[in-house]
Amino acid sequence: MNEHDLYEKYFKSFPNDWNLLTVAMDTLGDSTSALTHFERTGIGSDIQEKYLLFYGMFQAIVLQQDAISNLYRIFHRYDLMNSPKSAWQEIRKLRNMATGHPLDKSGSTLEGKLRIFVAQNSISITGFMMIVCEKKTAKTRIQHVDFKTVCDKYKVEALGHLSKIEQVQKSDWS
Repeated sequence: MNEHDLYEKYFKSFPNDWNLLTVAMDTLGDSTSALTHFERTGIGSDIQEKYLLFYGMFQAIVLQQDAISNLYRIFHRYDLMNSPKSAWQEIRKLRNMATGHPLDKSGSTLEGKLRIFVAQNSISITGFMMIVCEKKTAKTRIQHVDFKTVCDKYKVEALGHLSKIEQVQKSDWS
């Protein structure tokens, strides 16, 4: 089935879903290419390159997750749900802490706002260290992040979601 037939048969009455599908597929491909490159080439050699790749890697993961979530919704007709303890959610939490909202991250009601430093010399392909300052308690804690382990678990979860999308696509479009 070619692209025109697919549009005519399944999406002509739902042009927004078609646009969402095509953008999600493009975003999935682009983010996966970026993450594959990151895994192949590493984190870089100087601190400026490390930070750029560190921030970019997290953004590529979030874009990949958004693409998978939207594809899941299109094919399954309901939202993708991930356990709060999943690696999928853990990566989002780490991204928000380390590169998304390090100046103003909301902590628990006991902690209040968090101010989060990523220790420059700790950034590696396998992990990093965050220094987390709690506004309400004035406590500072060090959080070591084994990013490789979390990322490996995330990839298994993401591939599982993509497999479920593929199964529905094959059954609905065969």
